[in-house]
Amino acid sequence: MKISLPNEAEPGFQMAPMIDITFLLLIFFIVASHMDANSQVELPPARHADAVTAKNAVIVTMSTGNGDVAQIYLGDGVDDNTLVRTDSPQDQEAAVTEFIDQQMHGATPKENVILKASRNVKSREVSRIARVVGSVADDVHFYVAVLDEG
Repeated sequence: MKISLPNEAEPGFQMAPMIDITFLLLIFFIVASHMDANSQVELPPARHADAVTAKNAVIVTMSTGNGDVAQIYLGDGVDDNTLVRTDSPQDQEAAVTEFIDQQMHGATPKENVILKASRNVKSREVSRIARVVGSVADDVHFYVAVLDEG
């Protein structure tokens, strides 16, 4: 007498419980973690950087302005004579573009651009001016400095 065995399926690995556990762990860590958006990050000083001379560089200085738009100075330091006297981001970008273009292709062409920004200038503003610098000159050495004064 021959006994017929039921067709047994191959034992498999069930993925659904693993996915459920993964999502539960993800939700737990999202709920349990404490996000601090205002935390200060101390950056280490650069150890292997070359010094940039100011005489070979176009310098643009940024400081905090009224509202969300930073004040732009076309030169080294905060001076009323070099202030771009507009709060319009488009006008500021046009002034910076013209200034950098004049300095890069003038009588004594510059090869570096230094963007100095006070520590209270929003990174969005620094990125905006950095994009302008990148659009003016393709092969330029670009440096960003953070100034301690407000």
